[in-house]
Amino acid sequence: MLFAGEFEGHVDSHGRIAVPAVFAEALSGVVVVARGFERCVSVYSEQGWQRIASEIRDLPATNAKTRRLARFIFASAHEQEADRQGRIELPKTVLRYAGINRDVVVIGTGEAVEIWDRESWAQELDAVQARVSDAGDSTDSPIDERHAA
Repeated sequence: MLFAGEFEGHVDSHGRIAVPAVFAEALSGVVVVARGFERCVSVYSEQGWQRIASEIRDLPATNAKTRRLARFIFASAHEQEADRQGRIELPKTVLRYAGINRDVVVIGTGEAVEIWDRESWAQELDAVQARVSDAGDSTDSPIDERHAA
């Protein structure tokens, strides 16, 4: 499934979030919740997680950057399953990492879903929009340096 769209929601007092209906079927069954590369929470379908994990495992373990990446992703990864109300529990460690207390934005990023603190997402979106709007002015990719001044 191609995950696409942007939805507002909230995390309840037990750290659970309702999965947007458009993502519910693809995220039924086992999902993996982990730190996102930016200060967000990434949610992967079982197949999406297997692809990401395989890509990381295929990198050379003798490389220090590879080991740091593996630690960053794998240490935070938790298998979860949606409850009968379609909610996924988000571990406290990833909620703290992402600065999420209550109000969130859930976005599709193609192969995964990201959950952002609402204010953090607004700042990220502003930065990305500025880079994308400048993309026509140079040959640089708009995603090379997302927060370059």
